[in-house]
Amino acid sequence: MVQASEADAATRRRAAAGDVEALGALHDALAPDVRRYLAALRLLDSHAQEDALQETFVRLVRLLPTVEPDKRLLPFTLGVARRVALEQARRRKRGGEAH
Repeated sequence: MVQASEADAATRRRAAAGDVEALGALHDALAPDVRRYLAALRLLDSHAQEDALQETFVRLVRLLPTVEPDKRLLPFTLGVARRVALEQARRRKRGGEAH
């Protein structure tokens, strides 16, 4: 398994190109930290946190080709997760989604 802090350039390139195995390795490495971060934000209930986790990785797949190779991927991913959580919390506050 790829460690979040050690996602090598080759794995990131393969993931950015859509390699399912590489994407899975990045997900496996990053998801536990992202899940803990979303819980620590205390913006969403546990079901909404899982939705936010999924949406974070959907966005990460789209954004991965734009991430500089020397940029640490975990902090970048946590930034995506934070934006997703804030968007979902605002939407729920306005009554846009029921959970």
